[in-house]
Amino acid sequence: MHPLLQQIILTALLVGCLGDTLGRNESPGNPDRAKRPRQSSCPDPEDILPCECTFDEQFGAMDMNCSGVLDEEQLRHVFLADVPDKQFRALIITNNPYIRVLENGVFSDFTFQRIDIMDGVLEVVEEAALTGSASTVFEMNFHRNNITDFPFLSLREFSSLENLNLHYNKIKEIPVFESGSMKEFYIFGNPLAHLPMESLTGLPNLKTFGASECDIPEIYPGVFDHQVSLRNVYLQKNHLTKIPSGAFRTSGETIFHIVLDDNLIAEVAEGAFPDMKEHTSIYLYNNRLRLLEEPVWRPLLENDVTVWLSGNPLTCGCDAAWAVLNPDLLRQLPNAHCESGVDLADLDPGIFESC
Repeated sequence: MHPLLQQIILTALLVGCLGDTLGRNESPGNPDRAKRPRQSSCPDPEDILPCECTFDEQFGAMDMNCSGVLDEEQLRHVFLADVPDKQFRALIITNNPYIRVLENGVFSDFTFQRIDIMDGVLEVVEEAALTGSASTVFEMNFHRNNITDFPFLSLREFSSLENLNLHYNKIKEIPVFESGSMKEFYIFGNPLAHLPMESLTGLPNLKTFGASECDIPEIYPGVFDHQVSLRNVYLQKNHLTKIPSGAFRTSGETIFHIVLDDNLIAEVAEGAFPDMKEHTSIYLYNNRLRLLEEPVWRPLLENDVTVWLSGNPLTCGCDAAWAVLNPDLLRQLPNAHCESGVDLADLDPGIFESC
């Protein structure tokens, strides 16, 4: 993967998974979400064993780490504790080899603003397992578990949820679900094998959608039609073979990044990317494109869209003459090279005089 792209994705995930917590604690738009009274403190350690509480003096916030629980019954017992303050910033369960089911009501009346249950063996999240935090939680990270059953339909109750990360689980289907607050939805590395056209219709404020490594063979025109705020789409390492006209049409203004690296794309239709404008990028590294078709790409390049085509077997015949003979447009195709290995920018314009 291109280093620039890696940096974009890693930065987005780090901001979502780590940095937002502190930033939101002082956000003018969320004054009550994380700012706790400075006199607040953790409960007595023996009351919540084997969980552990840490208190952030700077932000007056408590975090609960339950990575050491031995089974579902013990997890439920912890949250039956009678403690003076049950409003926590984060719940953390990582690398736990025992918890396979989050049962309904497991967290009793404790509330969290961020839930991180990661790198474990979790398989099922029951419908009402998380609803106690429906008005407080803004970020949930469940990556690298074995989840097959997740309560998508209950998310309509989660009025503050902005970031949902489910990457690398075993989810086979995204039902049509609703969330008016969600801005980032990551489901990388799940065996979806299908992305129905109505999948995202209930997420009107989505900014970033990531479904890489999901065995998706096709993008249907219309799947993004209801999006008014969409800015980033990550679909690399799927089984896409063609991008039809209108595939990335939205109801909004501009998509900034569309990432389609490492697919099997041999065909891109005219009008596939109608919302791309200046200072945006389309990443198509390591696909199977052979022709640089002018009706497809010229409108994008003239709109100052950068198209990354390295790793495609371009024939660099007369189909590419329009770009090679126009230095301004050629600059919008960085690192593109012919099947022979020669960069497009290094071709002798004279060889296209007879085209």
